[in-house]
Amino acid sequence: MLLSPQLGRQLVGLADCLRFGDLAISQRSAEVVILYLARLHCAEYPFWSHTKIGKAAGLSDETVEALRLGRRPPTLEPDEAAALDLATALLEGSGGGEAVSDDAYRAAVQVLGERGVFEIVTLTGFYTTLARVVNAFRVPVPTGEPRPFEGGPPASRL
Repeated sequence: MLLSPQLGRQLVGLADCLRFGDLAISQRSAEVVILYLARLHCAEYPFWSHTKIGKAAGLSDETVEALRLGRRPPTLEPDEAAALDLATALLEGSGGGEAVSDDAYRAAVQVLGERGVFEIVTLTGFYTTLARVVNAFRVPVPTGEPRPFEGGPPASRL
């Protein structure tokens, strides 16, 4: 973010809002989606970072490990499952020319409410962007920390 300070400040502001703002979605739901996105995009640093945050929010080791392996966790709360389903539908384009199908949208609204759907869509867009930035510059996990995925990115470009 140092390469473009104004843009970096704006991205950090959105990150702070998504992490610490007065959101309708639970932190656990947000962390399930963030870990899913980090794994989907093989973004090691965000996965490493949000493993700690997700566990602090109450995610089980089993849930984090399933997400690390690219699997659906077997035990999710209804809001966590709805958030994950919506993020998956967004990235798979399940609605043809639409971002999500009407059925996927209705199912998400039923559990998360429209505000919660907006927050998950925004979270998905932001963390997809962050994953692209982290991967483009090959941001590594801190020295001495285990890498979450085999065959991750080569040496940092920073």
